[in-house]
Amino acid sequence: RSGYYADRVGPFTLDQKLEAHGKVKLVTAGPDSDMLFGWFSSANKDRSPDETGNFVGIHVGGPTRIGHYFMPFLTTANGAKSKLEPAPILTPGKVFDWSLTYDPDANGGNGEMRATLGSETATLALKPGVKKQGATLDRFGLFTSQIGGQMVKIYLDDISYTAAAK
Repeated sequence: RSGYYADRVGPFTLDQKLEAHGKVKLVTAGPDSDMLFGWFSSANKDRSPDETGNFVGIHVGGPTRIGHYFMPFLTTANGAKSKLEPAPILTPGKVFDWSLTYDPDANGGNGEMRATLGSETATLALKPGVKKQGATLDRFGLFTSQIGGQMVKIYLDDISYTAAAK
């Protein structure tokens, strides 16, 4: 069972530019632990959007041997997943400035996500047809993932998030 803490927004779709930024500090995280934050749909509030779809944001997790990636991640209304791995790694105990931009017009109109953590940037170019599958996004916040089995202690501060009009 998933849990989340979020602000009501939108609703937004994959046709709108979305931007967020702030500060992040990973305090500690167990092996095989994950969490996500960004825009998502509250319609399936009993299950994590990384399973059900309708998500545009950041996935904090990875394989244990790496640590915890700060990766751009998107799931459509149909549940199709797009993520970028490898991505910048959250170093525990360090405060990072971060930003996330979803631009539906980038990448030849296919859409693109750009996640920045400190001085590192990861760009996820969406494949043709992904954006057309759509998504409904009515929350911005953080939630637990069904992936992994342990806790993630993370602080987010000075968060700002916006969306462009259709």
